[in-house]
Amino acid sequence: MSNIEEGLDGPAHKLSEKKTSSGVGESTLQSSRQSMLKMMKDAALLEEKRYLGYSADNDSSIADSGHALTYRIKREGDKVTTVPAIRKILSPAVAVDRSALAEGARYSRVALAIYTWMMFIFNRPCLGAGLLGCARSMTFLRRVRQSKKDSTIIGDNICGCNEAALFVQAGINETDIVYAQFSNIGCKLPYCILIDREWKSVVVAIRGTLSLDDLIRDITIDPHPLEKVCEKYGFDGQGESAHYGMYESAEWIYDDIQSHGVLEKLLLAESAECAGFKLRVVGHSLGAGVAAILALMLRRKYPDLKGLCFSPPGCVFSRKTADECKEFITSYALNTDLVPRLCLESLENLRNEVLLLINRIKIPKHYVVTPAFFSTIGNINVAKESSGEVLHGLNSIPSSEFGKQLNDFKKAQETRKEKRGIFQVQMFPPGDVVYLHKTSDDRNCLHGLLSCTTCGVVQKQPIYSARWAQYDDFQEILIGQSMLTDHFPQNVCHELERIAASFGIDFPYNDYSGNG
Repeated sequence: MSNIEEGLDGPAHKLSEKKTSSGVGESTLQSSRQSMLKMMKDAALLEEKRYLGYSADNDSSIADSGHALTYRIKREGDKVTTVPAIRKILSPAVAVDRSALAEGARYSRVALAIYTWMMFIFNRPCLGAGLLGCARSMTFLRRVRQSKKDSTIIGDNICGCNEAALFVQAGINETDIVYAQFSNIGCKLPYCILIDREWKSVVVAIRGTLSLDDLIRDITIDPHPLEKVCEKYGFDGQGESAHYGMYESAEWIYDDIQSHGVLEKLLLAESAECAGFKLRVVGHSLGAGVAAILALMLRRKYPDLKGLCFSPPGCVFSRKTADECKEFITSYALNTDLVPRLCLESLENLRNEVLLLINRIKIPKHYVVTPAFFSTIGNINVAKESSGEVLHGLNSIPSSEFGKQLNDFKKAQETRKEKRGIFQVQMFPPGDVVYLHKTSDDRNCLHGLLSCTTCGVVQKQPIYSARWAQYDDFQEILIGQSMLTDHFPQNVCHELERIAASFGIDFPYNDYSGNG
């Protein structure tokens, strides 16, 4: 009962506040505590058939109210439990929900495009090079016919493949690429500024991790205090922090934009080409974290700005700043994607939990590891064994040399933190989070020739539903088969486009007016 009430007073209560502030669905979200508690009790009855990734979207007692049952992980020392909670499902009848999906579907394509020719060919291994060559030829001929080059392209290769792949994947005219910086050294992160005339917007798109320099940005995870820079950029950063590596890249992009004056010429000048257009800052993965920080920096000058962050790291901002960004930033996370759950605390928890499980195992280790590749070993099927037959209880772990070494290791880690003066700042993904949750595998999909010849049969593909998530949903790393592929930008893009289409929102996704 206490777990149920905690799930109610936590995420469900915060969700109600969030939606009330937006002015959408207030009567639904302010439903009585008694009815919500009844839903929680119904959810608890499903606990016995729960497994990782289980969805109760189709359960009539929950789905009919526009809510979904989820389970968030609660950790107390070495003990890990799950707490049922209710999350709001995005609805085609709610204008804010339709807008979030429409913008996500449109700008995820731009966030994919900034990965340029490498991602373009990766997604089209057979035809990619030919399509890219044709696109580059058309671009070259058009540039020759022009009296001057209207855009600034820096750091592209001699073939101009980055620019060609960018406009082909983004679905825009190449003359609408106003500025592109493809250099990738140190804190320099490739990005571009383009005009989306269909949406009447100017878009700043920032690339995600694709090089060793980018990996260095990712692992520079120390919190960077925002107090010293909040006055410069016009936001409240007292006592707040941001990911250090991402902050450095965002600051470099901000200075680069200011030095070229591109946004001011497009949006603010007296004879601005894009007067009245919206400003959008988008990115995927590392680029999503940098986009969130850059949006925070630019917002004083462009108050109507919005940030779209696809698969952002789970360690971009500390809590207050992450919450305040909900006014202008929306993040998107796909199923068991590893990256939105990555932070120093979750990595430490995963490490400690793996070591603890090793200490608890009763049977030989290879009986546990090998089923990842083979379902059975001899007469033992670990997947069917009860946990009591495989693991010692938390309170009945026998003394062993490994157990002593594990305790010494934990003490050494704590001592090392104290000596180095490392302080723990809990970090979160930015803004509101739209979570694409796997609900079933009922949708059949035709694969390419390679998939058919290797698999022999047409495989089923997952179906996802979109729901508003809370930060608590991303505080632990989930181990699953798709934890890496769920992070691929093309997968995030395709699923957002599919869900938008199911809402009746078709390309170019700019007609998304709803009934609610």
